[in-house]
Amino acid sequence: LKRLSDKARLQACQARLLEAADKPEPRKRIQRLRSLSASPEAFSKLLPRHLWRPFLDPALRPLGVDREWYAEAAAAAIASGEASQGFEEEQVRLEELLSFGRSALAQQLQQRPPCGAFASELLGSWRYGTRSLEYRLFLDDAATLRFDGPNGAAGRVFGELRPQGTWLEAELAPKVGEKSGEKVGKIRLRYDGAADAVVSNYMSFARGEWGKDITARRPGAAPEASSGGASRPMLADAAVAAPGGSSAARPPDGEEARSEEENQKWQCILGLSVI
Repeated sequence: LKRLSDKARLQACQARLLEAADKPEPRKRIQRLRSLSASPEAFSKLLPRHLWRPFLDPALRPLGVDREWYAEAAAAAIASGEASQGFEEEQVRLEELLSFGRSALAQQLQQRPPCGAFASELLGSWRYGTRSLEYRLFLDDAATLRFDGPNGAAGRVFGELRPQGTWLEAELAPKVGEKSGEKVGKIRLRYDGAADAVVSNYMSFARGEWGKDITARRPGAAPEASSGGASRPMLADAAVAAPGGSSAARPPDGEEARSEEENQKWQCILGLSVI
């Protein structure tokens, strides 16, 4: 390594990065990250963990440098005119591989309404309902967007979220217990950037209809004023709330609005699965 000049090291880095990024698995992962991003900024936030760390950083380590060194050295060489034409052409190819806006897929995504898949904004925990139930959206080791949340009938359920029009949808199944792997329903989500919230609907396969909109916010965010289905627990109340937001059972007609504590008692009376 000590005998390598910076110029030789830079060229070797470029060759290794191109080789690593142009293999089938990294290409597949890059396309997946593009489909989950609605902007170049969102795409760039996902690259370090899901592309650089598993594939590209290991290609640079044997040369004793990191991605910051390579980025600065490549930019300096091109700006000073010291880089060969071949190096500049390969650098353009590398940047096209690792960019969001220059690919045909990215241009296609930009020309249509985003599917709500602002992956970098969606990732993390989201709370909803009067009892602050919580679900989690995360990228697994294969850069697949997944849902992990509560379900009144099946406990915790999981599913892979995929773009469907203006939504992200997942078929949900429990991972443990007698019904492990047996799909119990679907969820669809979209990100509301103006409110920094996630709007979702749940559909049980037994009923086959989407429920009311449920609004979830980040832990610690100011709660939204209670109104309609947006404050109802989404999956945990599935055994009580019929799809579309209509309840399977209701308080007697004409009864006055109850306090929070009374509402919780009423839900417990309606169905123990709520607990």
